[in-house]
Amino acid sequence: MSVRRQLLAALLLAAGFGSCCSSRPAEKLGDVIILTDENFDAETACGVWMLDIYAPGCIYCQQLDPIWRSFASEMKKHDVKVAKIDGIQNRVIAKRFGIKGYPSIYLLRDGQTWQYNSVRALQEVSGLQPIGVAGCRLQVHGTKHVVPV
Repeated sequence: MSVRRQLLAALLLAAGFGSCCSSRPAEKLGDVIILTDENFDAETACGVWMLDIYAPGCIYCQQLDPIWRSFASEMKKHDVKVAKIDGIQNRVIAKRFGIKGYPSIYLLRDGQTWQYNSVRALQEVSGLQPIGVAGCRLQVHGTKHVVPV
């Protein structure tokens, strides 16, 4: 990249352009965004996100994968970003979410995090409402509270 382009990029970032999301787009697998310890905070700083924290060797995670990809395509029209995070390689995120089993599915919206409780009923995932919290558990500062449905 030329010096001129580097300066322009620096000026745009300093002016606030791109401050909501990272300056370098995250890797994608179809419509599913691949998040890591390094890009998680920048990418999820804005918008509504559905996250699948998975383990590559987990049979349930492998069964969820094609459904998660289809779900990502469906949610695109609702401006909901769908992502997956390898919880084995990205231990900072796994620890932050207090992951005890895989897959673990979360909704991030308005600075709050909800955990989807019925993850192993794979056919139910596509029935999630893009901005709803039914079937979810609200996590606030590491404590869990039941959300009335």
